[in-house]
Amino acid sequence: MSLIVEDGSLSTPSANTYATQSYVASFCSDYGLTTWADLASASLEEQAIHRAMSYLEGLTYRGYKIEYDQPLLWPRYEVYDDDGYLLDDDAIPPKLLRALAQAAYEEAVDPGVLQKTLTKGDFITAERVDVISISYEPGHGGSPIFTKIDRFLIGLVESSTSLERA
Repeated sequence: MSLIVEDGSLSTPSANTYATQSYVASFCSDYGLTTWADLASASLEEQAIHRAMSYLEGLTYRGYKIEYDQPLLWPRYEVYDDDGYLLDDDAIPPKLLRALAQAAYEEAVDPGVLQKTLTKGDFITAERVDVISISYEPGHGGSPIFTKIDRFLIGLVESSTSLERA
């Protein structure tokens, strides 16, 4: 499936991404994320972006969709950032584009990492094998947290949203 970019105008009813492959490539280059450039094909890049979009579209954002039947969760209106500034309702926030690029990179490095299928073992909070004992912080289960994606989404997602690497 090819990438169809939503620019905030809602002029593309079949939009499925907020960023182009070239945007993600430029972001990765700027941040020294070289694995993106090592991908073997444009198809693998598109797939990583689609998986990243699926992840981002599952989050709870501030504000409201412009139209009830728009294909993606953005653009939105009545979105105030943490400093109290009202975001434009006819554009995709640059922070969301950066979050998408970072998420696409994470998916390129480890396909499926953003939406891992969980098993019963993923919910273990304490484990003891002979003299070795492992405990995890409640609510995290030892899962890495996507701090880079978190940082880009500050002011866009509802504060109760938790972004963890599963």
